[in-house]
This record gives sequence, C-alpha cells and structure tokens, in this order.
Amino acid sequence: MELIPLTSDGSRKVVVTTDAGILTFKTYYMTLIKSWLCDIEDADGVALVTGLNLVIAVDNLLKGRNVLKNHILRVISENNTENNTSKSLGNKCFLILASNDEYIPPIYSEVA
Repeated sequence: MELIPLTSDGSRKVVVTTDAGILTFKTYYMTLIKSWLCDIEDADGVALVTGLNLVIAVDNLLKGRNVLKNHILRVISENNTENNTSKSLGNKCFLILASNDEYIPPIYSEVA
C-alpha cells in the first residue's frame, strides 16, 4: 500500500515507485465541478489513465482497470470529509494506491 504524497497547492505532480512500476500522478482541482481529478503516467510519460474523478471510499481505478488491473486507487479522509474543495486533497483527504488484495482502512488515522 502506497500513500501518494500530495498537497493541495494547485496543479502538481509526484513520481512514486510502486509495485506497479514508476508512476507519475498529476492532480488538479476543477472549480466548475468542485472535484479533484488525477492523471497517471508510466515511467516513459505514457498516459495510463486520464481525468479520474477522485471520489472518497470507492475504487477510482475502475476506469483504468485494463492498465493497472491489480490495483485500487482510493481517497480516504480524516473524518468522512468530502474531497470537494481546493484545499481538501493532501490536508483532509489522502490518496492510497494498493494491490487488490490489500486492506485499505476507511479513515486516514488508521494508515498514518
């Protein structure tokens, strides 16, 4: 299980070495729909998944099953906080990448 090290300081990217390889996560907040979105690229910069809407407590990789088929990408929060403000991701909500067989706790305090 990998905690993706994000903050809510605007559009940004982070490169993480995972059991799925080296992945780049690009996150950005869309004011119009009040939601955080995520793009994932491989080590060569090839887009694996684009425009994932980062929703709490669901497998956000359903759209990208063919590429990261053995993984789950889930947003967890501190206190059931929604991930719908420009300050939520990285402050109250956190992104977790895990293999399908790993347990992901429902709240952040159980991970930290």
